[in-house]
Amino acid sequence: MEQYQKLLIAVDIEHDASDIIAKAMRLKGPQSQVRLITVITPLTDALYANGLGLVPPLIDVVKLEEESRQRAKEKLRELAGDQVAEDDCDVLVGQTVDSVVDDAEDWNADVIVLGSHGKSGLKLLLGSTASGVLHHAKCDTLMVRI
Repeated sequence: MEQYQKLLIAVDIEHDASDIIAKAMRLKGPQSQVRLITVITPLTDALYANGLGLVPPLIDVVKLEEESRQRAKEKLRELAGDQVAEDDCDVLVGQTVDSVVDDAEDWNADVIVLGSHGKSGLKLLLGSTASGVLHHAKCDTLMVRI
């Protein structure tokens, strides 16, 4: 099997992603580039989704979103350990499927590696995020069962 040159690993930092990262690393060659990402929901989306409707003026949304991004970056670095360089780890803000697919396209990834939940039915089997990435990505996609 040919080794991939540009591997994009997309993880949910709220779950243990060590298996996903380990399996992705088996696909790379000595000259391969690896990019590790996670996606967080924009704070305004989260506030509306929680039924708050309006963002109170006392909350500095931009500051809170940056703090959230920094916490996510720290968790991502912990997950990466010494397997992925710090400069190759990034936290994206947006809708997960679109963000992963767009990032893979922009970076010209050869493969996207991400976790999937094993339940029943296609969306439940893969999870809605994994299913969305699988159907919209223009490169190979490897689902690691979690």
